Amino acid sequence: MPAKPADRDIHIPLDINDASRLDMVTGIRRIRFTATGAQRMPYVNIKITREGGPTGTGPSAEQKARLIEGVTALLQDVLGKDPKTTVVVIDEVEMDNWGIGGLPVDDFRKQSS
Repeated sequence: MPAKPADRDIHIPLDINDASRLDMVTGIRRIRFTATGAQRMPYVNIKITREGGPTGTGPSAEQKARLIEGVTALLQDVLGKDPKTTVVVIDEVEMDNWGIGGLPVDDFRKQSS
């Protein structure tokens, strides 16, 4: 049986001026923070499945706004990045386009429970 993802894994390289990356895995959702070079703007790409949220079809506009605000603040607090240059993109992925351990998410969850 595949191992369950950790509740929260955070990886930060030692040399954050050359290329920095902060990956956070929560359940099946991955948030990746990437900033390259001291003078470049951070680009954050959040990939989430289209489930949950107020209607069951993914996060609401308000929830997405909170994610954007929170990620921007996190980069400022942890890496000293300027919020004015931080770019955040949220990609919503249909459940049948997401897999873990060689299985579609629904099958993985059934096997893991």
